[in-house]
Amino acid sequence: NDDEFSQGLLDECMFGNRNSNERVECNALGRVQYIDLEDNDLDAPSKMPRDVALLSSLEELNFESVNFKGTIPTEIGMITKLQRLFLGINKFSGPVPTELGRLTNLKYLSLWSNRLTGQVPTELGHLTQLEEGLSLGLNDLTGTMPEEVCRLHTPNGLLSWLGADCEGVQCDCCSHC
Repeated sequence: NDDEFSQGLLDECMFGNRNSNERVECNALGRVQYIDLEDNDLDAPSKMPRDVALLSSLEELNFESVNFKGTIPTEIGMITKLQRLFLGINKFSGPVPTELGRLTNLKYLSLWSNRLTGQVPTELGHLTQLEEGLSLGLNDLTGTMPEEVCRLHTPNGLLSWLGADCEGVQCDCCSHC
């Protein structure tokens, strides 16, 4: 029953064999902590499922090179335990959702090689735990890298790697253009 799932009454991992499925890992309470569908090219043009936001214990989500289209669902900002988010090498379009700024436990965010447009949202500056990388290159982003994001990468910030298309996004603080 979908209602029981959304209320947390059902084991999120009960629909698969945990031991044979290395692409999904669960904790001792039966909650999904890790999903890796990288290079799992879906046959039909697909949108990223909004229901992934119901996985409140999710710490790592790798949807890189899955062939997702459309916009990045704003609901992804609800997965506050997320530490690593890989959405690169897809066909996402539209703006970078400001809701990503709610993912304050993120250590790595990959949005590279999509069709994202608009400016880099200042809300990404709320990601003060980003230390492994922020990858925004190979998109159609424009404007100037927000000062709030640059502060994450300065000598006093944790962020070790900041990449963007410096032709479209003016970025004096980027380590990789």
